Amino acid sequence: MVKISAQHVIKEWELGDWVVRALDDVSLEIREREFLVIKGPSGAGKTTLLNLLGGLDFPTQGEVFFDTVKINAMSEESLAAFRCLNTGFIFQNFNLISSLSAIENVMFPMEMAGFTVKERGSRVHTLLERVNLKDRNEHLPFQLSAGEQQRVAIARALANDPPVIIADEPTANLDQTTAEFIGALFATLKQEGKTIIAATHDEIVASHADRIIYVAEGKITEEKVLREIPQIPSEHALNPPED
Repeated sequence: MVKISAQHVIKEWELGDWVVRALDDVSLEIREREFLVIKGPSGAGKTTLLNLLGGLDFPTQGEVFFDTVKINAMSEESLAAFRCLNTGFIFQNFNLISSLSAIENVMFPMEMAGFTVKERGSRVHTLLERVNLKDRNEHLPFQLSAGEQQRVAIARALANDPPVIIADEPTANLDQTTAEFIGALFATLKQEGKTIIAATHDEIVASHADRIIYVAEGKITEEKVLREIPQIPSEHALNPPED
């Protein structure tokens, strides 16, 4: 089943008197429980495509569907709530809140989703243990290494158990051991039912993908299928727990 689709998507930016076309008539289908890697040179449009697929931005033209929901037709407020429950984002620069500890950073999206204090406390420890940071949960971001910060960011992306994980260069400037850990974790998450979309130059991460697409000058130029994706019945996105 198709989880996310982009149909004839165009994204343009106005820079003074100039119009820059970051994506040029891109169409793409991502199946449920697929691990898709997006590759391409800097400036090719990878991050722009991720932002549109995840509902962080709107296309200039074209449509983006998440399941049967046309997310580019949603209001900003509705889309923010939709993202909170359905997508977990992992960024190259981590985007952690500097004044919050590791445990507080991971709890933050759970609070927005309506988890109770008890539920947040139970879940956050499980998540930090999963990324091997159970002994660093009270540390602020500046007290953590780059690899540890990214692992906190991954735990935060998993906080609301979203069906889709979107990662933008998640291993950039990280050591090989951390890159291998993240690649293996993505593969495990895929086996657990997650749909993974990652823009990366890292061959370690890409080796775990089901499919790789190559982007250049705002267009998809090539596709490589590494392994077949089994047909699995669709599952519903997580609903927030009731108080």
